[in-house]
Amino acid sequence: MPDFRQIPVEPHLQQAWFLTRENFDPVLDVYHPGMFRVDGVFGDYPAISITGRVCMLQCLHCAGKLLKGMHDGSDPGKFISRLQRYAEQGKPGVLISGGADENGQLPWKKYIPLIHEVKRSTSLHISIHTGLADSDTIAQLRNAGVDNFMFDLVPSQELFSSVFRLSDGFQRMQNMIKAMVRHKCFTTPHIILGLDNGQPESLRSITGQLIKLKSETVVIVQFMPLRGTEMAHSPTIKAEKLIKFIAEMRQALPTWRLSLGCARRRPDHDLEVQAIQAGINAIALPEEQTLR
Repeated sequence: MPDFRQIPVEPHLQQAWFLTRENFDPVLDVYHPGMFRVDGVFGDYPAISITGRVCMLQCLHCAGKLLKGMHDGSDPGKFISRLQRYAEQGKPGVLISGGADENGQLPWKKYIPLIHEVKRSTSLHISIHTGLADSDTIAQLRNAGVDNFMFDLVPSQELFSSVFRLSDGFQRMQNMIKAMVRHKCFTTPHIILGLDNGQPESLRSITGQLIKLKSETVVIVQFMPLRGTEMAHSPTIKAEKLIKFIAEMRQALPTWRLSLGCARRRPDHDLEVQAIQAGINAIALPEEQTLR
């Protein structure tokens, strides 16, 4: 039986709450990503960038700033030795990411054999941020043993053009999704809410793309304006709109696992509790008050 003291009053949250209770055990998964320090300790899932701090694409919302929190893996020799050291230290896995070139692509070709070697010689779980990879690259990464394919699910070409500087990004993303399905990749798409001047993205477009993926898991994050980027002073989505979006997604995808990612305003205990009421199954870096 659910704890009825936790049931929200708002009708749209009530519906989302009961849908979640019908389809999932009453469990909240909690994550501590390796890029973040809590009580002086970093998480056990470190992130490494295969381009160091270099990003040629310079999307308006990031401009490569997020690479600063990742270890430098731009030298292939140091890359593989660092991953092997992670395995020796008992790390469960690693996130491999990097900056993109002007076409939104990462230099995966020279790292695919290294990833294959790491998967052959260690038990590391390997997640990657794909960028906009073509079908052949997706196939090679899958064959190399990549466990989890992550990417930003952008709901329209307009947003690709205005924020990500890519005039053909939407079609290429759709082609990549088809390749991931064809090669049976486990995917964790990320939805960045608020990039469109603080407005919620198109739920219909997003759910349409998600259904094609058949992954049944998605991470929802809040656009956070970063100092030094062209969107440093842009508004982000308001908390109530973010919660409403989560509740509507729960209703549209009642059996999907929804996660609230680390990119969001913190501390915000109320936002986290309402996100759980709206159907979230997992949350990164929750407040202690939220856990209580």
